Amino acid sequence: MGGGDKPKTDRQGSGQEALHLEAFTDYERITPAQTDVMVLASVKAAPREDEERRAPITICAAIDRSGSMNKHLPLLKETLKFMVQQLRSDDRLSLISFDHEVKVELPLTNMDAAGKTHAEKAIDGMKDRGQTNLSGGLIAALQQFYNVPSADASLVESVLLFTDGKANVGITDTPTIERATRSMLAQIGRQTCVFTFGYGSEHDAGMLRAISDAGSGLFYYIDNVDCIPESFCDCLGGLLSVSAQNIQLSFVAADDVMLHHPLTPYKVTTATQSKQYLVTIPDIYCEEEKCVLIKATVPKNIDLVDAAHVNILTCHIQYFDVVECIPRQGVVAALVIQDKACVRPVLATSNDQVQLQLLRVQAAETIDQANVVANRGDLNRARDMLNACVVRIEGSQVRCHPLAMHISQTIRDSVSGLANRMAYLQIGRSQLTNYSQSHWQQRSNTDSSRDLKPRAERYLVPPGATAMEVLRNPTVPACPSISSAAKLTSPYRVSSKVAMCKRYASSSNEQ
Repeated sequence: MGGGDKPKTDRQGSGQEALHLEAFTDYERITPAQTDVMVLASVKAAPREDEERRAPITICAAIDRSGSMNKHLPLLKETLKFMVQQLRSDDRLSLISFDHEVKVELPLTNMDAAGKTHAEKAIDGMKDRGQTNLSGGLIAALQQFYNVPSADASLVESVLLFTDGKANVGITDTPTIERATRSMLAQIGRQTCVFTFGYGSEHDAGMLRAISDAGSGLFYYIDNVDCIPESFCDCLGGLLSVSAQNIQLSFVAADDVMLHHPLTPYKVTTATQSKQYLVTIPDIYCEEEKCVLIKATVPKNIDLVDAAHVNILTCHIQYFDVVECIPRQGVVAALVIQDKACVRPVLATSNDQVQLQLLRVQAAETIDQANVVANRGDLNRARDMLNACVVRIEGSQVRCHPLAMHISQTIRDSVSGLANRMAYLQIGRSQLTNYSQSHWQQRSNTDSSRDLKPRAERYLVPPGATAMEVLRNPTVPACPSISSAAKLTSPYRVSSKVAMCKRYASSSNEQ
């Protein structure tokens, strides 16, 4: 396991454990002196043995039908109808349309044969018109869940918000609509996720990202009509494969060991400063992996005689198994060897996993910072920040790992959206927002299987901005697959999402 002992799990139900917990450290052996050790907690969801066995879901789709949606609405309707056909009789669907007004096209309805007929009729009846009351559509969608008593609620509940423009009716500023989203979710009082889909270049990516962050969901950037089905199926495939919810990771320091704040975007609760932290992960899909990094300072051991195993921390996990409908828990300890004969710390075989997660965190932070800088108008500095990040990744020991290659590719792709102010406003801002959230959440939110080059070539980039010599560390041999790869499938994309995309393609070919 490389830094952790064998996890102990308390089974409270039959069948395979939904989640597997491991702990990794960057060092296997350390000196008696005070040493900082990075610990990686990895939570992996098992594949689904029976694809038909899943929890019922409830979805409310809030659809922007303002005048500017006329070019997107036909294909969006088609994908909505596809979703209807994938739902079962114990699933429920609601449809909300909004322009300057808000209309409940379909209240929450079970998707049996009659329900599907009503849903398709409601979808066909939507016509584009008017302005964009985004907040009204969102709140009306959340209201559908608020009206359902918790005893009658599905385990998996989600809002899907589709828009191509900026909010110009109702609540129009990001902080207020984010607060309204959090307030509504708090009143609902149970796990309800919000996913947002932004079409074209006119939507407010920052607002849609804030809404999805508040709702523990994702923001999908759809830069052309052809991407609608792929992004939609990516989202739906994930919702149909939720494995566990309310995952609570508790880090408890061993005696005299000091813990630092976990490096994660998820909610962190400090039980005891430097000694105990609780990280809450809203949910996880089958086959997904969620990683959390935490630094531990191991104290100096002046009484060490030879070598001894040192317990750094204990990681406890509690979660709700959505398929089995039961709570589960487990525990694992992170260990290192403190050796008097050791002159300098010795890297563990698990160091690669730790380094990959560090790169992922650094990349997400850099993309966020570059977006802020670019928004202020300093595109040169933003490009330099992204290029420097690629150099770090491709100069690292894990540069040929699929995840490192994917992160590097997304950053290079993002640089093309910083060619000039127009490129940033039309592509770069949404692209950076999209990629950053994907890396933070360790989850796909883009059509990552398509060729990335066409978007990168829409604008002429200033000399050196994307040139390979800038992206290469000349002292480190490049991995051939990096420089030649035009397509990289996201390591975040689990099989259920891929299968849903293939199912859509097959259904389209049959029509």
